[in-house]
Amino acid sequence: MLSRRAPAALLLAVPLLLGAGPIGDTNNQPPATVPPAQSADAAVGPDGLEANVTSTSRIGGSVPFQRTVRVKVPVMCWMTAGPTGAQYAQDWGEDGKFFEANGGSSGYAYIRTVYPDFMEYADKDGHWYASMCRSDAPSAVIVEYQRTHPPRFVEAGDPVPAVEPEVDPEVLMQAARDAMVLPTGTIRWNPSLQGSGATVVNMPTFVWVENSTATVQVRAEIPTTDTWAQIDASLATLRLQADGAVQDKPCTDNGTPYVAGMATSSCSITFTRSSANQAVKPGQTLPTATLTATANWTAAWTSSLDATPRSLTIPPTTTSTEVPVAEIQTIVTR
Repeated sequence: MLSRRAPAALLLAVPLLLGAGPIGDTNNQPPATVPPAQSADAAVGPDGLEANVTSTSRIGGSVPFQRTVRVKVPVMCWMTAGPTGAQYAQDWGEDGKFFEANGGSSGYAYIRTVYPDFMEYADKDGHWYASMCRSDAPSAVIVEYQRTHPPRFVEAGDPVPAVEPEVDPEVLMQAARDAMVLPTGTIRWNPSLQGSGATVVNMPTFVWVENSTATVQVRAEIPTTDTWAQIDASLATLRLQADGAVQDKPCTDNGTPYVAGMATSSCSITFTRSSANQAVKPGQTLPTATLTATANWTAAWTSSLDATPRSLTIPPTTTSTEVPVAEIQTIVTR
């Protein structure tokens, strides 16, 4: 898969014909200097192209959640307007300013292979359209884009070529990861003694994370093209941590909301000492223990160019709460 490098200057790449040698081929060397061009579409250029990034999940396992944002992503290549017929003939003809600077007759011969009969358009009202590529785009991408998007002259009043931007799906994947929404939710627990909300020592405290999610799908796509990348993330484990508490094993989900009579839970932690000797924290009325839930995720991404899922690292998400922990001498029933 293609990778991105640091942004660099833009260049107008003179397209190659079918069967032409690659860039740098000494038998088919492109000119060192090329005429300037202007973007044919304000949405395409050094600042990139707008992509839609949609995050989809189910909050609390039932309420659908969806958010779409628009972000700028860099494009690698696109079609753009260049010089007029008169300008091109003047600059690249045998008396033009680029003729000697680009190898004289050999440079002129090269131009004639990719801009056939360009002198015939010297008196026509219109513009040449050609491919523009970032100088840091992979060579293979540039060559293929040039091969499939040869230059063409468009007379005034005729429809202009579509911009047809080439976007690296890996860039869209990064945009999707940056825009990913992983709801952290709110920690709830039981036992929760009436009045104080305290749990008790030496008894499993059932824990669940309210308004969280276990699966998230994020898709970034260019509306005007068929290029997209999609991330599918799933909760792997939920680790509970608090001073003076032990979790026998990580949870494999966000826990189960407590209902009367529930005897077991998929997510629990056991406090081994009371919080009574702790200082009262700001915003609290009782001494508490800080309970933290850390969600670890597994993720993979696919794209319009490759349907094979590839693993992706997603940072853990955390949420915490303050839990009063009581020590009582009587038997507690839920």
